[in-house]
Amino acid sequence: MNMEIKKEQLKYGYCEDCNCTPVIDEEEKNLYNEIICNCCGKVIITKGQLPKKEYIRIKKTWGYFSNKDGQVHTMNICEDCYDKWVATFVKKIDKKEATELV
Repeated sequence: MNMEIKKEQLKYGYCEDCNCTPVIDEEEKNLYNEIICNCCGKVIITKGQLPKKEYIRIKKTWGYFSNKDGQVHTMNICEDCYDKWVATFVKKIDKKEATELV
C-alpha cells in the first residue's frame, strides 16, 4: 500500500480494507482537528483521534427569505444534546431502521 494513502487513512479514519479515498474539502478536513458540541461545549473528537462518538453536523446557507441572507451557519451537536433537542419537537422526527451500517 502506498504510504501516503496509508497516512491519509490513519489521519482521517478511512477504510484500509477497501482503500477508499473520499473527496473531502478543506473545511471537512479541519473537522478532524477537534470537534466540540455547540450546545454543551463537550469535546466530541480530540485532535488526532479517530471519531469514537456519534454526532450530527448541520450546515445551513441562509437564503433571500430569511433575516440571515447569505450567512452560512455550521454546528456540531453531540448525541446527548441531540436527544434532548429532538425531545422538545412538537412534530416528532421520522425514524426508520437502516438495513446496512456503513
